[in-house]
Amino acid sequence: MERLPPLTLWTKVAYGIGSSCEAAKSFTFGIFLLFFYTSVLGLSGTAVAVATGFGVAWDSTIDPVVGYWSDNTRTRYGRRHPFMLIGSVLMGASFFAIFTPPAGSSSAFLFVWLIATSLMLRTTSSIFQVPYFALGAELNPDYHGRTSISAYRAAGGLVATMAAAAVAVTV
Repeated sequence: MERLPPLTLWTKVAYGIGSSCEAAKSFTFGIFLLFFYTSVLGLSGTAVAVATGFGVAWDSTIDPVVGYWSDNTRTRYGRRHPFMLIGSVLMGASFFAIFTPPAGSSSAFLFVWLIATSLMLRTTSSIFQVPYFALGAELNPDYHGRTSISAYRAAGGLVATMAAAAVAVTV
């Protein structure tokens, strides 16, 4: 096997930053979604749980599909980067949509809206995350290199979680 040069600090930091979008989304989603839909919009907690449960079940289905698709795609930009770019943009749009249902919506409409946007968010998150994790494993073929890359990914996620928590406290 050909020995690759070690990854630069910049490459590891840039890769680690990619973890920030998922961490911030997960923190905000976990902290505010139930409160927003129950206390602000008036949807029952059971309806919110059922709607988000559909998203979790869907996530278990879509991840292997995206992985297969990413593994078997060949572009001049690589097989991971196009997915990550498209997924990140669409994840932002679907995250915005989940927290901006049409004003004055009925409970039934809010329930359907939450299911639809939760499915969109889970799908677009998978389109980014699955290739992102695969890219990390491909950046360095040896155990220690992959461990170092994983540490930068974890650090990026931790920094984003703390930033989201700080913003949440100020809001």
